[in-house]
Amino acid sequence: MLGLAIATAAWSQSAARADWVVSAGFDLFQTVAADTSFPGLGNLMGVPLGTFDFGSGPVATGLTDTIVERLSAITVPETPGSSGVADIQMRALQLETVVPVDFGGNGLNNYFVTLDPTQTSGGTINIVFDSNDGGTWSSNLVVNFAVHQGALDGNIVFRGSTTLANQGDPWGRIPPPNAMTIPGVNEFLLAPGNRFGDFWSQSEIHTGPHGVITAMTPEPSTWAMLVAVGLIVPAYAGWSRRRS
Repeated sequence: MLGLAIATAAWSQSAARADWVVSAGFDLFQTVAADTSFPGLGNLMGVPLGTFDFGSGPVATGLTDTIVERLSAITVPETPGSSGVADIQMRALQLETVVPVDFGGNGLNNYFVTLDPTQTSGGTINIVFDSNDGGTWSSNLVVNFAVHQGALDGNIVFRGSTTLANQGDPWGRIPPPNAMTIPGVNEFLLAPGNRFGDFWSQSEIHTGPHGVITAMTPEPSTWAMLVAVGLIVPAYAGWSRRRS
């Protein structure tokens, strides 16, 4: 009986102290054409993926054109200010010029921006917990992209790479209004009906200052998204210098 009492007490203490968690999962984005541009291409709009295989077969993703994955869970003690780091990877990107352009002397056409199929685009995210309900996050993400002529799988006329960084943006457990939620992908990551593994950015994705909004499909936790000037201008500027 004494052994059972000791074991029961130890279990009670352990159960009372459940660590805070952000689970591995995905962030879905929809690009805002008015806020997204590329020198020589002009404004870019998202091309919906339609479906995406998150690991168990294709799932409808609505208007989502960009997906980033957190590759592992972050688990921290129940102490405000605790933080942890996870690797992240951009898994999908599809953009198109709003109007036909002549890009780099390659002729008048529509041009498409995708991930560079020959390289991985990855980085890290650091999540700080103010409480079990949220806190702040920072990230660095190297995006390797390609510009295609005429179609998403058209001839690649330019490749580039840049590092995106976010610092101290807020996050919480509740998805923003109109965000697309997919159980087991970006919602209820710990268990059905349980939000205490979920991660939703609470800042720039709502207004899309970097070309990304939650709109009708995106879940947002990110990193001042890629397709805005921040992603493409540095690489394109270097390419222009090399050509000249």
